Amino acid sequence: MDSYVNLLGSNIDVETWDPSQNFPQTGQQPQHSPMVGEQPSAEVGGSSRPNNKRSKNFSIAKDKLLASAWLNTTLDAITGAEQHRDSYWARIHQYFYENKDFLSDHNQNSLNNRWGTIQEQVNKFCGYYEQILNRPQSGMTVQDYITQATTLYKSEEKKTFSLMHCWEILHHHPKWNDRLSQKKQKPNVDPLVIPSASTNSSEFHCSPEINTSDPLVRPPGRKVEKAKRARGNTSSCSSESSPVVIALTNMWSEKKEMSAQSREERNDRLGEVISLEKERLKVEKRKLDLETHEKEERIMNMDLSAMDGPRKAYYLRLQEEIIKAHMD
Repeated sequence: MDSYVNLLGSNIDVETWDPSQNFPQTGQQPQHSPMVGEQPSAEVGGSSRPNNKRSKNFSIAKDKLLASAWLNTTLDAITGAEQHRDSYWARIHQYFYENKDFLSDHNQNSLNNRWGTIQEQVNKFCGYYEQILNRPQSGMTVQDYITQATTLYKSEEKKTFSLMHCWEILHHHPKWNDRLSQKKQKPNVDPLVIPSASTNSSEFHCSPEINTSDPLVRPPGRKVEKAKRARGNTSSCSSESSPVVIALTNMWSEKKEMSAQSREERNDRLGEVISLEKERLKVEKRKLDLETHEKEERIMNMDLSAMDGPRKAYYLRLQEEIIKAHMD
């Protein structure tokens, strides 16, 4: 009877079952298949303690929720850097299980190990992506840069980058970027060497290994971070050598040259306009003088003997004024 009960609880296909085969023994647990519809991620999260009950694969949905749990779980504001790592990951584990909508029995250690894999590979991809961004090309879209970074990752790491779903969640988040900034500032971290298109190699200070056992440090305050960025301490490359800065500097120099040339041309045109205006005024003056001369000559040649008294007196006065003006 127990054998038939075990048969009902096992994964044996009744239609193809051979009665001659042995039944599972009482108390033996059947092997569970992964949940249907749960797409496994390419990377497998390991654990220091074996656990046969849980699935070994991490699906994309689990990876996304784990990344969200890490982003939404902050350090304790009071204890800060003194906060114990186990306490921090206990809260991440709690967030993960309170928000999951799939079957999962990953323990805290499993989530911690999986996060180490995610952090390491996404961190490397960030380095390759920034390397591509530092080589601006005309007509390139954001997707083109991502594609080139993926190709560079595969070429250097000898495997495909399979955590794009995690990178899309993490790479714009301030907490992730602050973590990268802290890793770049550590003097004991060797730079990751990435080949450049123009040279044989180019150094990018991106942490190649993330140790999840490192003590957690509170991210620096906003004012401190802004001050560091203003001094250029958090920049991965010198702003003076940035292609964008060089291009803007060249444009500004060309604009200054064009402005000086434009001012000179504008002054030349203005001088021509003034000269033409002076010439026009001279012509107008000569024309007016000629008209005045003809009018005065006509008055001086008038016959006043046939005019009556008042009219004769008027023209006599005009003739006297004309004579006086020419005498002066």
